[in-house]
Amino acid sequence: MPAPKPTPEFKSIVGVFCPYADEVYSSAEEMVDAGWQTLLESQLETAKAYIEELVSGKYSEEELRDVWRASNANVSPFRGAEGSCTEFLEFIRSRYDKFERSWESDE
Repeated sequence: MPAPKPTPEFKSIVGVFCPYADEVYSSAEEMVDAGWQTLLESQLETAKAYIEELVSGKYSEEELRDVWRASNANVSPFRGAEGSCTEFLEFIRSRYDKFERSWESDE
């Protein structure tokens, strides 16, 4: 079974990954957090579940790269055999937890 196609929520998150992102964001964490911030609260769980599905171990690195290429991201966490889409997706997922905790502290 191939990896699921990018959801609108996922495309929104990775849409902030552009060639000039390093001029806008001071760190990868800040960039990923900005991606999560593009979503409405009602979209967050859908996006989280989609990314968790991608990193569940069911899909190969190549399938995940195909998903990434089909998204709105204008930059890539991998080049040729270098880099790991799997690890970058896990990083995006991990930022959700930190981002969510920051909301809880605002309550």
